[in-house]
Amino acid sequence: MANYLSWTKSNIFRITDKEKFTDIINNLQSDGIIEFHEHDGDKEGEIKVQFMVDGTPFGYETENGDFEFTPVIEDIQTLLPDDEVCVIIESGHEKLRYIDGSVLVISKETYFSKGLVEYAQEKSREILRNNDYVLDI
Repeated sequence: MANYLSWTKSNIFRITDKEKFTDIINNLQSDGIIEFHEHDGDKEGEIKVQFMVDGTPFGYETENGDFEFTPVIEDIQTLLPDDEVCVIIESGHEKLRYIDGSVLVISKETYFSKGLVEYAQEKSREILRNNDYVLDI
């Protein structure tokens, strides 16, 4: 059986509290190494960060050993200024049997996620004007 290999990267985004963001990253579980970088802000006192994972971030581990990502999103939301988003992009493959990816866009008030294959299916149906079309990837 092949293993799914993925890579994850966020945009460079502004936060209000570096210490709290560091706690989020330190508690985030993954199947790879998580890197966290601080970038120079455009204004004095501005904190900009970015993170990368050579794998998939699973979320926080629960008491029963499962993982939940929604609490990670909610924690990031508390650190975002009103006019900022955190975008997390993940892509991967399993010995090229399939390739997939997803994007997660987080703002202070809401979040949205979409898979690459799901998006391709929707757009194929829209372009062809055929809601029954099945994309065979």
